[in-house]
Amino acid sequence: MVLPDDLCHLRVYDSGYLSPIVWTTFQESVNVEDMQDRPVPFATAIFSYIVGLVTLRFLGAPFIFSGLMFAYVGNTALAAVITKYLTKVSIHTWGITGPSVAILFSFGAVPFLVLVVGLVLGTARVTLGYHTWAQVALSFLTAVPFTWLILYIVPIAVPTVFRS
Repeated sequence: MVLPDDLCHLRVYDSGYLSPIVWTTFQESVNVEDMQDRPVPFATAIFSYIVGLVTLRFLGAPFIFSGLMFAYVGNTALAAVITKYLTKVSIHTWGITGPSVAILFSFGAVPFLVLVVGLVLGTARVTLGYHTWAQVALSFLTAVPFTWLILYIVPIAVPTVFRS
């Protein structure tokens, strides 16, 4: 079964919004300031993205949708590992800069504007006191190349991952 692009796009957003909705149902705030409190939201997000990826692959979604969802799984897992063993990262910054690489795949130079939004968002996170500049920079500088690797190198190295 193949869905039109618009419906696939909705499925990506539906899956992406599941974890914050589940998390905020049980918490007072979406901001998880302590590193020790982050495993549950990370696990919820990863599960949500895996459900989205499996659904998109089952429905025969175009590469950019399933690739982006695969990138969300990988990026969230990497962010969880960095947070567990190194330092807290800015998921907000990571979440805007990583997908901009996927948008670059489809629309060319337009995503560089999204990267500027990522910089503004990162600045806001530092200003609000949720992160340091180092944490925001780590998020930005990890999300962009890791998403690029997932979207541009993985399909070449393992073409069966995204074969329709």
